[in-house]
Amino acid sequence: MTHSSKARESVTKTFNMAQKSFPLFVKSRAYIEDQFDETYYNRFDAIISSLGLNDKSSTSSKCIKAFAQYSKEYLVLQAKLIKTGQYINASYEEVEQQVYKSALMDDYYLDGLLLSQFLWPNHYRIISYLVNKYEAAGKPDELLDAPCGTGVQSFFLHQENSNLHSTLVDLSPSSIDYATNVLKKGGVKKTQYETHELSIYALKEDKKYPFIFCGELLEHLEDPENLLKKLQSLLDTEGTLILTTAIFAAAIDHIYLFTSAEEVTEMLSRYFHVEDELILPVSLKPHTKGMSHEAMNYVATLKHK
Repeated sequence: MTHSSKARESVTKTFNMAQKSFPLFVKSRAYIEDQFDETYYNRFDAIISSLGLNDKSSTSSKCIKAFAQYSKEYLVLQAKLIKTGQYINASYEEVEQQVYKSALMDDYYLDGLLLSQFLWPNHYRIISYLVNKYEAAGKPDELLDAPCGTGVQSFFLHQENSNLHSTLVDLSPSSIDYATNVLKKGGVKKTQYETHELSIYALKEDKKYPFIFCGELLEHLEDPENLLKKLQSLLDTEGTLILTTAIFAAAIDHIYLFTSAEEVTEMLSRYFHVEDELILPVSLKPHTKGMSHEAMNYVATLKHK
């Protein structure tokens, strides 16, 4: 059996477990199996194998249940958003206490987020976009990953460059521990990364980074423009910033509501040159100009003006 065949077999087992726990996964599964090539299966298997998620162990079962809960929660909250036109939380202080520094991070949030990176098609397409843009940038030897979340994005960039040194920042101690575990079990040496349990705003601006990944933070803030100013100060003159956000897509920790991609682009353009962007409706249908009040994932490549 070839490497790709083994990977596909391993991933298929995870698909079957996910579909049993969350039957609505069938739509995403059909899309994945039709649209994604062997690279997807190899990348997903790398995570599954390193973390021991390719069997019926308690760890695997916990992650699958977490993914199901994470997905069901999204559907419930999205229904509320469509009905009310607003997210359930309005302040960062609320979210910090209810989510980032609460037991649910270890209970299901991080495990669910991890599997969503591959079982939600848009999340995987963002990983693929990130890796491609990292390659296009010449595979810089230094990375800032803030917030690092599960550490999956840093993991894959380390696979692209054995000389990469990454700085992972997150204010959640659970995220720092989780990301450290992902990198360690994925074979990344401790000397190749450092972690910091703090807010991105606490980073000193005398340190500049040639490559920054800022995933899913903009919509978690009351004033996202302050974040853009901070990122502007941390990015090297010729550096590349990959930034993602959610548009009209509910979650327990979303605060700032974007209703269209044009709103995001307009805000980013005040601080950066938007070199490229990818807009992904959660419905998996193509994005059209002017689309609004529909759940979307957004990712852009940004440069200094």
